[in-house]
Amino acid sequence: MVRNSNITLDRAVASGTIRILLVEDNLAEGRFMREILQEKLARRLILRHVQRLAEAFGTLADQTFDVVLLDLTLPDSQGLASVDRLLADYPQLPIVVLTNMNDDALAVAAVRHGAQDYLMKRQVNADVLVRSISYAIERQQAADALQAANENLEQRVAERTAELAAANQQLKQEILERQQLEAQFLRAQRLESLGTLSAGIAHDMNNILTPILAVSQLLPLKLPQLDANMLRLLQVMEDSAHRGAALVKQILAFARGVEGNRTTVKVDELLTEVTQILQQTLPKTIQIAVDCRDDLEPVYGDVTQLHQVLMNLSVNARDAMPHGGKLQITAEMQTLDSTTAQMHIEAKPGLYIVIGVKDTGMGMSPEVLDRIFDPFFTTKAMGQGTGLGLSAVLGIVNSHGGFIDAQSEVVRGTSFRLFLPAYQVAAGVIEHDDDFPPGHQEVVLVVDDEAAVRESTKATLESYNYFVLVAASGTEAVNLCQRYPDRIDFMLIDLMMPELDGFDTLAQLQHWRSDTPAIAMSGVNSAGLAQRTEVSGFARFLGKPFTTQMLLQALEEQRKLLRQRELNDAVAASPAATHPAVAVAKAAWAAKNVQKTTDQMYH
Repeated sequence: MVRNSNITLDRAVASGTIRILLVEDNLAEGRFMREILQEKLARRLILRHVQRLAEAFGTLADQTFDVVLLDLTLPDSQGLASVDRLLADYPQLPIVVLTNMNDDALAVAAVRHGAQDYLMKRQVNADVLVRSISYAIERQQAADALQAANENLEQRVAERTAELAAANQQLKQEILERQQLEAQFLRAQRLESLGTLSAGIAHDMNNILTPILAVSQLLPLKLPQLDANMLRLLQVMEDSAHRGAALVKQILAFARGVEGNRTTVKVDELLTEVTQILQQTLPKTIQIAVDCRDDLEPVYGDVTQLHQVLMNLSVNARDAMPHGGKLQITAEMQTLDSTTAQMHIEAKPGLYIVIGVKDTGMGMSPEVLDRIFDPFFTTKAMGQGTGLGLSAVLGIVNSHGGFIDAQSEVVRGTSFRLFLPAYQVAAGVIEHDDDFPPGHQEVVLVVDDEAAVRESTKATLESYNYFVLVAASGTEAVNLCQRYPDRIDFMLIDLMMPELDGFDTLAQLQHWRSDTPAIAMSGVNSAGLAQRTEVSGFARFLGKPFTTQMLLQALEEQRKLLRQRELNDAVAASPAATHPAVAVAKAAWAAKNVQKTTDQMYH
């Protein structure tokens, strides 16, 4: 037993010495404890003996000990209160209780209060005392190790819990973003389907309106003797055709966009103009606040269409604030990186001009917000709205390469943010004449499957000094081009035809007339289609229904470009004789047109 106790004690005290604090008020018993400990531990023992608990606290404040031997009957402390007081200040200090009472209940209570062991003084010998001290130290070390392990485990659990919480939050955010993208995709699909349907309707409607508009403008020229009443009726017909064309254009705008007159637009000037109109038209109960930076990059677009967008959103904001409120219009620059751009289907990374229109009106529910861009959807009463306003806004913004972020909350108002790509390169614009430029007996080939369009266009051009060949299909146009390979100066080709469409027709015609300017015509007046015609070799795009002035100016524009090209070729062929070459080129061009006669064309 003695040998085992020494082995245990050696394992408990790795430093080679054991420091013991003996708290015992009886000097004889304290001397006895010292003697038996010195007998077993010899030089490895450092023992400090005090007679009161207060002295023990003072000693512990200055020195460290491996174990405390504590008598429960001290002058300044009695019973288990001594254990409680020591452990309250030194919770990791092993305590072995010494008492003269043989009380099992007290022994159990002492252990429960935190003591490591309980010894009867009358039964203490060297082996029992050393073994008790050794076990007390080991148990305390084990308890300390367990507590440290628990604390480490709790810290690891807390860190892992935080990581899982962060991962869960990120997952929720990703799910929310995916749901938002899916909702945008479904809405885009819905609008695309409606856009396809609208494109077909617009094409047919514009083919109907084109001859009506052309005839209403042509009849006063052909019949100058018409009285005032007939002229008024023709004006009514022309105005109605324009209104019909505008309605078709608005329906088509929501999904495909409409190609307008694009130029560099300064956003600050645009907002200034819109604000001036709003201040004069909106009720005085609505406060208008404008915040626009001075260093904004311009955008490239149709100023009329952008003006329409802002007015439409502002009028909607007015209707949402019948009792007054605040309309806030802002403009700023924002750069979207690839991560941010993924939040919107239509977005691409780059620099954007962000125009915000925010009101403090009634707001909208999520269900209504999801449908606001659908054509013909409106929350207004019957007769107060067509449901095309926001559809057109979306189409115009998309046709400008931008997108819209709409947010709304019931009672708290609605916010629209228009993202338009910043434009940093000026674009050249070809100027058009304001009058009706006549032809110079050039030959124009008109290719359209609609008879009314062919005849009205033919009559209009002939009235302005053009010769006209008409073809009802792409195949017929190819045959005419083969018949008159050197007689056709300009071509007007409809894009939407059966069998050979406009693109395939042009590809075949270019085998014989590769240098003849071709103008594309279509009732689907979209930005994407106009861009495709440029890539396919058309000189320009002319949307239906077009006026006489638009048709004549388009041909005049091509005539000027063709003339300039011929002059440049003549100069390049004879650089030393620039002026004579120019004169020869002019004479050749004029002679070529004079030789063409009506008989030759219609033989």
